[in-house]
Amino acid sequence: MNRLIQYFLISAALFACISAYSAPRTVLFEHFSQDLCLTCPLTAEAVANFRNDYGYDSVVIVSYWIQGDQSIPDGMNRGREYYNEVITPSVVADGVINVPNPPQDYQALVDAWNARRNEPSPCTMAVVGTGGNNYIIQVDAEQAVSGQLVVVAYSYFEKDDHVYPCFAREFVTPYFGEPISVAAGESIQINKTVSVAHDGVAAWIHTDAKAIPGARRFDPWPVLQAADSNAGATIPTPTPEPEHTPTPTPPQGTPTATPDIPCENLGATISMPSNFFSGGDLFYLDVYLCNTENTQYNVPLFVILDVYGQLFFAPSFTEFDMYNITLPPNQQIMQTVLPDFFWPHGAGQADGIIFYAAMTNPEITDLFGELDMAVFGWTN
Repeated sequence: MNRLIQYFLISAALFACISAYSAPRTVLFEHFSQDLCLTCPLTAEAVANFRNDYGYDSVVIVSYWIQGDQSIPDGMNRGREYYNEVITPSVVADGVINVPNPPQDYQALVDAWNARRNEPSPCTMAVVGTGGNNYIIQVDAEQAVSGQLVVVAYSYFEKDDHVYPCFAREFVTPYFGEPISVAAGESIQINKTVSVAHDGVAAWIHTDAKAIPGARRFDPWPVLQAADSNAGATIPTPTPEPEHTPTPTPPQGTPTATPDIPCENLGATISMPSNFFSGGDLFYLDVYLCNTENTQYNVPLFVILDVYGQLFFAPSFTEFDMYNITLPPNQQIMQTVLPDFFWPHGAGQADGIIFYAAMTNPEITDLFGELDMAVFGWTN
């Protein structure tokens, strides 16, 4: 077999193994504000703009007003799980990073997100609206998951011409969560109903609840995975747009919140940076899944590498494998198959290598929507 084909298959298998045991992470930002806080509006705009730049699929934001007529008691209680005295403004990333000076140093938010984004997660999550105020929380465990599930309904809160993003209106579960346990390879769905007016629902799983100690500066509470019901949706722009807040450049491999590929027809679309590669070129493989119908659960997605007639099935790139996907209604989502890497130098040449991507019905007897294929090659 050509040495580059061998290298490519080894690389693909390596990335697939990493993916199989470390699900893509959506980072949770918990943001604390209150009345009579001069820098709180700056922090609110910073996290709102961060979410606009990075998207609901990459970051979940929940803001707590801990004092005043907009506060809810459990917002303060949540903050006390981290601080003996809740500091405002403050941002906690994934329950483990206390972000310093978020309004003054926007890069601190970027750094905290980067630090957590690449941490392995044992599961994926989705929050899917099923009509009215009803939601399904779906958890797909790649490794065994045990912890506490927190579900919060949020809305957008405007005060003194500043917009506070994803402002907590109701804890649908206790603020410290409710027990959840999912075996490796298992998928579960949990039904939840919101009782207040809201714009979205956030959910996350953190490690088991702990008692509030008497005195401390900051006490981590690690988050395993997070999700937002607005994942894939268009993001409202906060007003006014702060001139001092820089727009970050998403790090390598970060999916955009609004893909350039339009969602017009039910089916799968392959995205690669090119169809021909040389040493040092960036390579990745993403598949965009467009759903023009109602919510679809447990949809098999096949991504197949065809190397001169020999077939390798993602994500394990073995003789037979597939992804199990939940498709939100009338939305497009992205499945990363191969994360970013740079094409190796001195790897020979080849052409006519093919990737196929297609969904089927759960019985794997018929295609579900349109399929796609991408032919590519490489040279030294």
